[in-house]
Amino acid sequence: MSKLAFSLIELILIVILIGLISFLVFRLPSFSSSKEVSILNLRNLLYPNGEFYLFNDGSELLIKDKNQTLNLKFSLPEVFVYNGEFFEKKEFGYLKNRKIVFKYTVKNGIGDSFILKNNNEFYVFKPFFIKKFNSFEEAKNFFLLKNYQPKEGEYY
Repeated sequence: MSKLAFSLIELILIVILIGLISFLVFRLPSFSSSKEVSILNLRNLLYPNGEFYLFNDGSELLIKDKNQTLNLKFSLPEVFVYNGEFFEKKEFGYLKNRKIVFKYTVKNGIGDSFILKNNNEFYVFKPFFIKKFNSFEEAKNFFLLKNYQPKEGEYY
């Protein structure tokens, strides 16, 4: 007698095999610890709620579910915030008697908004993305684009 269909056991084994292969292809790379960490993907690392601190001694602190170090390359970073008329340098204060030179917070999926100067590169931090520029003028012009500004009565 010839066999015309798969048995239930064979179908279950095929489904399990396809599931395992798809897991290895799609999900396993995201668990890798060799994922490159850069300033541009800092928001994604902190999503949906997290904070990143850089102290004047060069140490870093990432607060999400647990404390860990990212080893980002910072060299005397400067943060500029827009006060409605012009950009001014922001001072962060202290945390546990250590001076903070850079702080970035993501709360409920929305990040802080400012311009970061680091190693002669400029990064525009907006609530939903981070973008890199080569000059302060380019970063400032992009930051001030009307379609990226808050509406009347709103703030980031």
